[in-house]
Amino acid sequence: MPCTSTEDDIANAVARSRRAALAREMHWVTFSSVAEWLDTCIPGGDVPDTNAASLIPFKVTRGKGERVMYSDLCQGFNDILRLFQNEGFLMQITTEHPDTTASKLGTVEADDKNVAMWPDLAMYNKTAQIEKLYKAPIRKSKRGAAENEANAKAGKEAIAEGPAAHVANTVWAHAEFIVHAEHNHDFTPFSFDPGEEEECDAFSQAADREDARGHLIAYAREICARQHRRYVYLISVYRDFARFIRVDRTAALLSAPFNYVHDPMLFATFIYRYINATPEKRGHDPTATSATKEECQLFSDAIAKHSAGSHLYTGLQNTVKDGWPIFKLSIWGRWSSDDGPVRADSPEETREFLVGRPAYRSQSMTGRDTRGFFAYDAARDRIVFIKDYWRVALPGDLTEYDVYMKLSAGSSDTHKFFPTLLGGGDVRSRNSEGVQRTFSDKCAQLPVAGRIHVRLVTKEVCRRLQTFKDWRELVSVMRGALCAHEYAWEEHGILHRDLSVGNILIYDVPDGSPEPKTVGVLSDWDLAKQRDQIFNPVASQSTRSGTWQFMSAALSRFPEKPHLLSDDLESSMHVLNWLALKHMHTDYTESGASETAHRIRELYDVQTSAGLGSGAKWESVTQGARAFGHDHPPDHPFITLLDRLSSICAQHYQAQRPKVVIVAAQNGTLAQLCSGTRTEDIHGVQGSTSSLSTFGNTEAPLNNHTVFINAFDNVLQQKTWPVLEKLVDQVPDQEPTSSSIGGKRLATDGPESEVKGKGQVSC
Repeated sequence: MPCTSTEDDIANAVARSRRAALAREMHWVTFSSVAEWLDTCIPGGDVPDTNAASLIPFKVTRGKGERVMYSDLCQGFNDILRLFQNEGFLMQITTEHPDTTASKLGTVEADDKNVAMWPDLAMYNKTAQIEKLYKAPIRKSKRGAAENEANAKAGKEAIAEGPAAHVANTVWAHAEFIVHAEHNHDFTPFSFDPGEEEECDAFSQAADREDARGHLIAYAREICARQHRRYVYLISVYRDFARFIRVDRTAALLSAPFNYVHDPMLFATFIYRYINATPEKRGHDPTATSATKEECQLFSDAIAKHSAGSHLYTGLQNTVKDGWPIFKLSIWGRWSSDDGPVRADSPEETREFLVGRPAYRSQSMTGRDTRGFFAYDAARDRIVFIKDYWRVALPGDLTEYDVYMKLSAGSSDTHKFFPTLLGGGDVRSRNSEGVQRTFSDKCAQLPVAGRIHVRLVTKEVCRRLQTFKDWRELVSVMRGALCAHEYAWEEHGILHRDLSVGNILIYDVPDGSPEPKTVGVLSDWDLAKQRDQIFNPVASQSTRSGTWQFMSAALSRFPEKPHLLSDDLESSMHVLNWLALKHMHTDYTESGASETAHRIRELYDVQTSAGLGSGAKWESVTQGARAFGHDHPPDHPFITLLDRLSSICAQHYQAQRPKVVIVAAQNGTLAQLCSGTRTEDIHGVQGSTSSLSTFGNTEAPLNNHTVFINAFDNVLQQKTWPVLEKLVDQVPDQEPTSSSIGGKRLATDGPESEVKGKGQVSC
């Protein structure tokens, strides 16, 4: 069913908002000269003198608008390729010819009305297999067809169609790099006038220019997602001027602007180095190679072995989609020799896995850029799960791999609440000792650390928490996750710091029964910290981390407050309330999805200009008020649990206010505060609040897990749970926001920043 104009308007507004977020998350590093950028970002030889003498200048047709620029640019780039007698690559005009293959991830293929993206030009490999895709019957967007019709009526020139005119489809899975052209100065992503650089106007905050920067990062994100790229190149053009860009998960490295009409040698140098570089030097990951026909058939056969309608079958079917090639990932590391977790003394080797479209990917390009894959281990004929992401490269930091190694050293009874890590770790390129890491952070003093590429392979392939069958299953799964959380904290001194709807999973234990037992699994420990780091936070280290929607009211309102056990426990309550608003009949349901969406935004999405969280969330939590009204029986076990958790959280805030915690952290008495020491025994806390007398586990119930988990146990012990309908998601487009840590929200992240390359200081 076609979208209405209103739906199109909403979709466009959502897409624009996402692009704005992509632009703001990115750190932009500007180089003082183009030559410096070329030598740093794509080192290589210079154009041979014989070629330089024959270089054809770029032609720019003025006064006929942006669309004619595409033909001129395409002709110019292909002239350069012919000059180098290159037969491997071809520049194509892709504007208005979108890649219609599924982009937004989910169980429905006909997704993303609002992400039918197309760049202006794309360079492709000229292999016969790839040419079939971009030279297939040309797709025309609705907007492009309408513009051509309008241009024809106005007597304006339209772009010729078809392979002869170098017009092709956008195929993200095979685009080498993108060229973005703009004719209108107001819509350029940044300044192209060297004089404006000195006036600090290179990065205008005007909405249209911010949107243009968002487009660039969206292109880079899509290429990296489809192709397993470590980084990607872009070229941004404004009339006679251009800038080169190299984008990875830390920053975008931006060249100084240059006039390519006066000096075509700069474009020629870039193309010469690009086509003569190895795939790895062009940004491709050498540990991810295209699967052969035989390997693709193995993957198809593996899918067919599973029962139609099962979680595994559905998930695997969604990995094999047009526009998402099958890749073979070669992962080096220590590997479990049985079905148990990998150990410190497990043998090292390289194992291979087949993957397709990810089951999950971050909305962000910057930061962790997490992707999750249903993967086939052909050598062992089994399906596993691969988490692929970019971790922070800080020496001495606890890594997620380290966490799993510590947790798996305990009692086997606890393993059911954690993913079983089979192997993997930091990704190492072939024939190289070093790990894959970002490069841009080495070029400037960025306000963020670099990133290291990680792949972790786990045994369990789980369901998302949103797929819970009924409210009792949800409560049971949440309890399992809390047990995992308690074990990690009490036995190993590890705090998760990101309890969210995305990190609590449902595992159907394969015991052979028609109704398999389900358990809650707590995954994604990449933000975890150890007890001594929790109680002795480093002053320069950001203490607010996690997914914004589920962050505690205290953390969202007091950025300087250390992240404690109590914050994680409160997050689990927010997960339950968030899911209830989406899937349960509430007072907002009768008024339609818009009212429910408004309440979710009011409680969980709001962030003030100062980076503070929702006042509505703060009031609800501190006063023990329900997150929503409803007409369900108050003695229903699920309702009873929500009310009890609200009461526990409110009691904790009364006993241990955030400002007291901040003072204790400053005075080095945080561990005492959270262990039950009286107020008068903590230096500097006296008089902080007149209503406080003690801070023990009794009065501050979230200083350990006991009271919280008991609340879950009490309702799960009730044998009878009256029917409480689970509704289809009332606001499916409202998902936890992405930001600069890749699918999570670090509230202290500021807007996009500009830094000069090679240690130079921005204005």
